[in-house]
Formats: sequence, structure tokens, C-alpha cells
Amino acid sequence: MPRIRRPVESRLLDGSYKPSRHGPLPESDGDAHVPPVRPSDFTSVEKKFWDELTALLGNVIRERDGPLLAELCRFRYELSLIRKELRKTRPGAKGYNQLLVASGIAFDKYDKIASRFGLTPSDRAKLRAEMVGPVKAKVATRKPTKLDKQGGPK
Repeated sequence: MPRIRRPVESRLLDGSYKPSRHGPLPESDGDAHVPPVRPSDFTSVEKKFWDELTALLGNVIRERDGPLLAELCRFRYELSLIRKELRKTRPGAKGYNQLLVASGIAFDKYDKIASRFGLTPSDRAKLRAEMVGPVKAKVATRKPTKLDKQGGPK
């Protein structure tokens, strides 16, 4: 099974990046630190969800992520409404099964969108949303030589 390649950003952080080996530097986003704008048609609960998510994902989300983040907040709100109705309804009552199906569908959509933002540990591993720090060798390495200290051939 092939090894997963480390991202160039990780190599830049620990100083192991070499253009000849790892390719060109990725182009930076023009909207790198511009947060998305909250939609004006949100309810107060959806606004609360939006604020929580933007605080949680502050360094990951970009302006272009706004529409998908808005849908995530809407599905979370719909799911909370369906769950309130489920609590009021007893099993076997008319409409209970429809609420269960609606709850399952809303949760599946919420989970699908949430995975795109890396909101679970397995999703973060797939997305590599969190940058790893410098990697320490697990075995003893040799001491630096005079050539290493001079900079060596490039």
C-alpha cells in the first residue's frame, strides 16, 4: 500500500521542502483570511449555529465556503425541529415513522456537509485540515558534519 504524501505546507513548516523534489509552491488563495458572510434570512437559532461554526472553523473556512456553511446551519436547524417533534410524539402514533424517516434524511445531509468541513476526526484525517508540526525522527540520527553546517551542495 503506498504511503500518503505529506502536503507541501507541512514540509515548509519543518524545513524539508525542496522545489526539485516536491514541486512548485501551491498558489495562495486570494481570499485566504476573508470569512464568509452570514445570510440575512437566518433565524436566531441558525445565526447561533453559524456563529458557533465560524468560531470553530475560523482558520479553515473561506469566503467561498459561505453557501455550503449556510446549508449546514439550515440542516442542523431542521434536524433540531424534527427532534423536538419526535420527543412530543410517542412511538406507534400517527406520523411517528414519517418523523423518524425525516430525521434520518436530515441527519444524513447534515453529516455529508459536515464531513466536507472536517468536523470529525476521521474527516480531518482525510482532509488534512490540521497541519502537523515538525516531525521528530523516531530513531537516532547522525551528528551534523562540516558539510551540513556549511550548507552542503544544492
